[in-house]
Amino acid sequence: AVLVEVKAPKLDGVGDAEFTVLKTELKADLDTYLATTPPTVTARTLGQLIAFNRANAAAEMPFFQQEIFEQAAQTKGLADPAYKAARAKSLKMASEAIDGLLRSAGAQVLVEP
Repeated sequence: AVLVEVKAPKLDGVGDAEFTVLKTELKADLDTYLATTPPTVTARTLGQLIAFNRANAAAEMPFFQQEIFEQAAQTKGLADPAYKAARAKSLKMASEAIDGLLRSAGAQVLVEP
């Protein structure tokens, strides 16, 4: 194998798009998961989990708060056009970046430290 250094492409806007995807999918997936937990788990939605954390802040959040949970709670679901656009942008930019790096280096594999 021959190692060839490649320059990472500019991915302007991908971070914001990926964060939108993360928050939207966090809410959807966490709500789905919480709905399946045993009856001893009283929080069944992200909103209820946030309320639980606030009510038990000293024990549940001694080192950091829950800003990302709170931002995720404000998302509008997997059918939201903003989420769909952000997801499509993330996938397109990632695919184009990886394919472009492979093509420009004439490589079959990318290795990252």
